[in-house]
Amino acid sequence: MKREPHRARHLAAARAAEARGDLLLGGALSQPLDGAVLVFADGAAAEEFAAGDPYVAEGIVETWTVREWSAVAGSLLQHVPPPPPFPSYEWQRFADGVAVPAGLEVELPLDGRPGRARIPPCWQLDVWVDEARGFWRGEVRRETTVGELRSLAARHAGCSSEAVTLRLDGAPLDDDAATAEQIDLFGRKGALEVLVEEAR
Repeated sequence: MKREPHRARHLAAARAAEARGDLLLGGALSQPLDGAVLVFADGAAAEEFAAGDPYVAEGIVETWTVREWSAVAGSLLQHVPPPPPFPSYEWQRFADGVAVPAGLEVELPLDGRPGRARIPPCWQLDVWVDEARGFWRGEVRRETTVGELRSLAARHAGCSSEAVTLRLDGAPLDDDAATAEQIDLFGRKGALEVLVEEAR
């Protein structure tokens, strides 16, 4: 069989995808042996796997399709992670007609496949501080902590970090509470406030 010399590499790639939490279930169709079904945690993981699969690279698998599947019943359902909220830092497909928020990184394939979008790995946060200090602009990554944001805001304001409070939707943010990803800062950036306590 054409696939046999490449089977070990294909299975190694599948096991690596499983270890990352990307591949949930997979196997060949039989009677006839004319394809396979692999269930991934999300579409981006499926496309990444297919693009690097030895069976695809060696021409054994000539065509493949990624389809969204809404699992609603079954004993394995508890092991299927919910889809990440849109948008997220991972590539996500979006259907025609979906309003894509401004500032996302977007891919629009010319071959008819659905578009993909994600929050850029590094994006700019713009927050109005006050009349004297104007806008504070800073680069944010998914792992940027609230403490790092507060330090950057303090540097912009020309004061110590202790004089700066960050509030999101009116609630103060604790330095060690979370990262920009965990508090959905990209989606809620308009609700972030920088308060500077004036020196006496």
